[in-house]
Amino acid sequence: MADLIQEQLKYKMALLGIFPNPKAFYDFKQDDQEVAQKALPEFINFAHSNGLIKRPDEKSLVDFIEKNQDCIKDTAVQRGFSFEDLIEEITKEGSVNTLVNELNIIANKFKMAKVQGSMFSRLKRDFNLNTSAKRNCIRILSFWIGENRSYLGWDYKTILKIPRIREKELKIEEQEGVRIAFRLEGRGEIIDTDVVEWLKTELSKCITDLKLYHVDLKNITCFATTVFLNIPKKEGPSGEPRLYDVAVRDSMFIAHQILNRFYLSDYSSQQKALVIAIDAGRFVDLDASLQVLLDVKLQDDPEIRLTSFVRLCSRLADNRVIFYRTPKELKTVNGNILTVWYVECFWTYYYNDFVPRLLEDDMLPTTRKTHVKFNNALYYPYARDTVSFKALSIMHKFPKNDMLILEIAKVCVARRMFRAALVILSTILASNPRHMVAKTYRMSIFLDLAMEQTEFSLFELFHQRAIDEGESIIENCFIEDEEFYCEFGQVYYMGALRIFSILKSGRITAADNEKITLKNVFYNLNEADKLFRKGTVFSSPGIGNRCNFLQMHIYCFKKMLENDQSLYSSEKALIDTNNIYETAGTEFITFLGWTDLPFTGTIDSDVPDDILAARQVNLFLTQILALFHNYENSALFRITFPNTQFTFASMVFDFTPYITVRLVKTVLSLLEQGRTEAEKLIKERIGVYVILSCYGRIHSPERYIRFLDQAISIIEDKVGEDIEEDDDFLIDKSKLDGFKLILLSLEAEVEPGILLTAT
Repeated sequence: MADLIQEQLKYKMALLGIFPNPKAFYDFKQDDQEVAQKALPEFINFAHSNGLIKRPDEKSLVDFIEKNQDCIKDTAVQRGFSFEDLIEEITKEGSVNTLVNELNIIANKFKMAKVQGSMFSRLKRDFNLNTSAKRNCIRILSFWIGENRSYLGWDYKTILKIPRIREKELKIEEQEGVRIAFRLEGRGEIIDTDVVEWLKTELSKCITDLKLYHVDLKNITCFATTVFLNIPKKEGPSGEPRLYDVAVRDSMFIAHQILNRFYLSDYSSQQKALVIAIDAGRFVDLDASLQVLLDVKLQDDPEIRLTSFVRLCSRLADNRVIFYRTPKELKTVNGNILTVWYVECFWTYYYNDFVPRLLEDDMLPTTRKTHVKFNNALYYPYARDTVSFKALSIMHKFPKNDMLILEIAKVCVARRMFRAALVILSTILASNPRHMVAKTYRMSIFLDLAMEQTEFSLFELFHQRAIDEGESIIENCFIEDEEFYCEFGQVYYMGALRIFSILKSGRITAADNEKITLKNVFYNLNEADKLFRKGTVFSSPGIGNRCNFLQMHIYCFKKMLENDQSLYSSEKALIDTNNIYETAGTEFITFLGWTDLPFTGTIDSDVPDDILAARQVNLFLTQILALFHNYENSALFRITFPNTQFTFASMVFDFTPYITVRLVKTVLSLLEQGRTEAEKLIKERIGVYVILSCYGRIHSPERYIRFLDQAISIIEDKVGEDIEEDDDFLIDKSKLDGFKLILLSLEAEVEPGILLTAT
């Protein structure tokens, strides 16, 4: 009997480890819906079969959690404690590999995703639970601790308190950081307590929605009609801009979200405004400068103002923000000169996530039936139904709110409503024909329309219009970062892919015979390469984000086409039989400094070749995953997540001359994570943004999941028998038969039409 009670107590603590309170349960349901749908029935059955609940239903489980949540102590995390410390604490008597095996037994039991050993390395470097796979890992770990080490007191909510740090020694500096001030202003209306309370609540919700778990909600304070948020910097020398990178990046994402949420709320009106000021440094010194930023009267009344130091930190962190070109200098009360910069716009359509309110059914169409009504309302405003499609009503309520209008267009593009997006963008370009982001977005949409066309003559019309838009931007706009060049480069690159695909298929009509040529493939590839190279130069680090990868691929793709004319035949699979990606990719890897050892030659004659090769691969993996981590932090736009995982998987898999078990496991883990992220998009009827495909850039989630499944299956078929070997085991690369993930993606087809349900 005693053993039975002890066993039941163990199961109870395991369940409370993963669900320490009802909030943790509901967060699981909301944040990771696809995983929760499969796992929660298993947790309910587990609780019922072990006598923890009487009825096998969700209400009984939630009641159990609520009734027993006091069993879980609210443990404080010691200052400087890291995720690495936690792993060391719980694996004193065993290894991490043993722990991973035990976690995967739990994962299989509850139909959750498997945990990869590489996940622990990533979380040790930066404890940022910004993906479903990372949260999945921590939830399974919380269950295991509750079942095996409950006396340690580490449940899910306590683990979330661990500060986000890249390395163990990088502790959070509480005295310095970024402070954001959100001030509500009445311009004909009184600001009452209700709207201030809304702002405080919405700020907390925004931080949670963006999954910025490292931002402490206790750092939100309020005075009169102004709400403040402090985000500490990383520990290190005072005034070092690079230590503010994450805090400044977070502040920009939050400012963008809160502004749009305010205008979409019931509290917005023409007689109210929300002004945001951002400064960084020692918290005790920031009040005076923030007051100046809030009070200053500026032309065009920009909502987001910041100091020169914050702008410098933002540029060093490679934030995708466009600032007004001319700052304003002001004298403060103590006689100092303060340079005030202000945000003109964000590169929102690739980096900033959706404003949640715009995804709701009453804002924009989610079915084909309501899409017809939406088009009528959009093209014939005099016949607009004032009840339906609140996004249009709000857009016309604030016709000069460029930031909000871009967000509305962004949802339309994500649902492949390209024509509607063009009409919506015209509202911005009518008043500001040189709006950098809106013009670039329009160019991008014309490319999307071109990729939808099955007839080359129609493709050519839209494609040329996209080129005309790009040339117009170069002639008329001030360009100061890589994003435009990356988008314009893709226009030519997609042109090359379309011509290549027609050449390969042999479907050349007499009318298009002079245009569908090898010469035109290389012309478009060369033009794309020029633009991507310009983009890398405009990047603050001098490497570039997307441009860098695309430049690497074009470099290899061109060499492959030059060396193997048979690739133009429909009889020949698109594979790299001559190892071009390996040899040319190695040159690029060395150029970028992504390994401390050359991939060729001998470093130490005493070191066996296989050990040396594994060491080289590990160094390369470390560099790529660090780059992936940095990029992952800069882009919160959920429709890019699946393809971002795939892109970095292809960088790891396609360009290295050696393949190890660890590398293959890393690639499969990235592809599985991409699949999980794509599954989340199905319910909201938004597509996956894909940067490499002959047939389109917005794929349905279902189609992209099938593509990722195909990629996983091919890799497992070719090298699956080696996966059980040691991580540093060298896999015979000839087994791949020239297979490259990136080449597989070029032929991924897209179902035409809008991404809406039938009814």
